[in-house]
Amino acid sequence: MSHGRVRGSRIRMNVRLLRCLAVHP
Repeated sequence: MSHGRVRGSRIRMNVRLLRCLAVHP
C-alpha cells in the first residue's frame, strides 16, 4: 500500500502552509 506517500505529501503541504503563515502572520 502507498499510504505512507500520501501521508508524507499531506504533511509536506501542511508544513508549507504553516511556514507561509509564520512568514506572513
